[in-house]
Amino acid sequence: MRANIQLYKQLEYLHRRKHEKIFLASYFAKVVEQFKAFVQNNEIKTKRILFIPTASNVEEYTEYVTEGKQALEELGYVVDKFDIANEPVDVAASKVKNAEMFFITGGNTFYLLQELKKKNLVSLINEKVDCGTPYIGESAGAMIMAPSTKHQASSIAVLSTMQLLPKI
Repeated sequence: MRANIQLYKQLEYLHRRKHEKIFLASYFAKVVEQFKAFVQNNEIKTKRILFIPTASNVEEYTEYVTEGKQALEELGYVVDKFDIANEPVDVAASKVKNAEMFFITGGNTFYLLQELKKKNLVSLINEKVDCGTPYIGESAGAMIMAPSTKHQASSIAVLSTMQLLPKI
């Protein structure tokens, strides 16, 4: 019950932050219609997306990455697939600074955070989103928007996330 209340408060907080265009999903390929409505409601005009599949690097099953990318392409988006783990800091920073829209896929949340932090991208992405750059997060890409990645039922170490949502 407490988790539901926290989720509701976080969603309510996102709703109030009108200047930020944030779309979060657990499985993007199954919410394409909702994404189309999100784009229309937020008057998003860009068709260029920086597609970051880094979280899937350490996963065996990655078909959701292909499905998400294909869904975007079918909607007419130009998808720039960019794995931050395999690029130098300056190249990654430049890509983020020039992004017109972000799509961060699912996979391993902790690995994704590790790579974002290694490349000093957390604050850059935060700044872009704060200024209105649309952000689409799928699974791990959605999880990093939370105040923490603490798992209530285990002793997994808490990692600091991008913290775009308030701690409740």
